[in-house]
Amino acid sequence: MKFVLACDIGGTDLKMGKFSLSGDLVESVKIPLANRKGQTILTQIESRMDSDVVGLALSIPGFINPNTGFIEMGGAIEDFNGFNIFAYFK
Repeated sequence: MKFVLACDIGGTDLKMGKFSLSGDLVESVKIPLANRKGQTILTQIESRMDSDVVGLALSIPGFINPNTGFIEMGGAIEDFNGFNIFAYFK
């Protein structure tokens, strides 16, 4: 079965859900972000990805160029300032 991983990166929590391609929620997790470190967040997202995940949806604080994936300002996640999230997950 194929899935889409949806991630909501907030200032205090990382919420992730794995959805079937028909939109059914299969599993979810909420992880407190005590240190708000960008690499910690990326590692948590990667830990939920496997060969069955065919899509990734991200909700990220700050200002993101939707065409390039460049995060101009990462809001509460300062490590995301000037970071290209599209290039990272490609």
